[in-house]
Amino acid sequence: MNERTKIVATIGPSSYAQRKLEALVKAGMDVCRLNFSHGDHAWHKKAIANIRKVEVKLKKRVGIMADIQGPRIRTANKKTLTLKDGARIFLTDIDGLKKTSAKNVLPLDWKEFYQFIHLKDIVFIEDGLMQIEIVKKTKNGCWGKVLIGGVVKTHKGVNIPSISPHMGFLTDKDLEDLQFIVDQEVDFLAVSFVSCAKDLNSLRELIRHYQEKLEKVTGAKREFKETPWIISKIEKKAAIENINEIVKASDGIMVARGDLAIEMPQEKVVLLQKEMIRKCLRQKKPVIVATQMLASMVENVRPTRAEIADVTNAVIDGTDAVMLSAESASGKYPIEAVTTMARIVEMAENSPYNDQPLISRNKFARLLFEKKRLKKHFVKTEDLKEALEYSVFRQEDIRIRFSGSKADKGKAVLIWGVEA
Repeated sequence: MNERTKIVATIGPSSYAQRKLEALVKAGMDVCRLNFSHGDHAWHKKAIANIRKVEVKLKKRVGIMADIQGPRIRTANKKTLTLKDGARIFLTDIDGLKKTSAKNVLPLDWKEFYQFIHLKDIVFIEDGLMQIEIVKKTKNGCWGKVLIGGVVKTHKGVNIPSISPHMGFLTDKDLEDLQFIVDQEVDFLAVSFVSCAKDLNSLRELIRHYQEKLEKVTGAKREFKETPWIISKIEKKAAIENINEIVKASDGIMVARGDLAIEMPQEKVVLLQKEMIRKCLRQKKPVIVATQMLASMVENVRPTRAEIADVTNAVIDGTDAVMLSAESASGKYPIEAVTTMARIVEMAENSPYNDQPLISRNKFARLLFEKKRLKKHFVKTEDLKEALEYSVFRQEDIRIRFSGSKADKGKAVLIWGVEA
């Protein structure tokens, strides 16, 4: 595959085996995303080892992205629960589950979340596929009326906008995961629920702290060849309000549209996507468009026309990468999903509607003349910043060949138009 726009695919039970990973890379996957909301460290270590074996076998650098959960509320029911429209249901935490006599109960894993909830608040489950309105509060939980029903599986994401400001930035689980991720020397660290640049500054300090700690544990000076790029996931209203400082303080941005469409009017999200892509291009930061891009392919071998249009639109907007989540992690057709996305990307890139450079071609020509890097129809560089500088011009007729270190190549694979 020779597409300029990169593909990030989430790895899970459907795709972490070495044979499947090989097929995904051949189909067009450039970066593997590991979702730390699921799986333990032993599973993630095995997945990372498999990815690195595939790299060696195929002689192709594949980026590894660790995505930490952040202060996320999740369902804690042990069995699937069916919610019927109009039904009443009691929401509580795991401790409250032992104290209630209610028959229709949905436990959530955030301790005493109900202290911060208000009457008429809407509880969104699985990016709003199911919705519950709070109608009564009690000592150990709250009663809700099901507005939109469905089947609730365990460990699914829950959004309660009124609680967001009380949830902080990193949890104890995130800190444990972060130390493991630093030890594994992955290429990218995707961070959930970023609100401001201060969050990212404290995270960089933590990464340095864990590197120093691991150096001492090994008993000898350990040279960390990989310090992950921090990819800020934009999924809160506060992040939109502080978007300029967040883009500046990040190494890259992920437009996480699922949670964002709950915090903001959902019809506004596609416009925010376009705005964020342009801001990233201007600041020379890679940007990923994510969430439900080919969601129907979790169950079906073909996407909907609306999903094809969604991916096409993101490519023409100028994103560096498009991302698959459940489609490749737990869906029935992970390889077909990557293959389909690669075909859509190729078609969009070759269309006449994709000829929309956001930065002047004259500036690009002047830059090449000053750097003296042009060789026929490609430019060569071993510097990541320089690769980003070339990439933001989105010149379809010129390739960017990156020849830097192995560690830097792991990051270059995310950048639009860069061959690493």
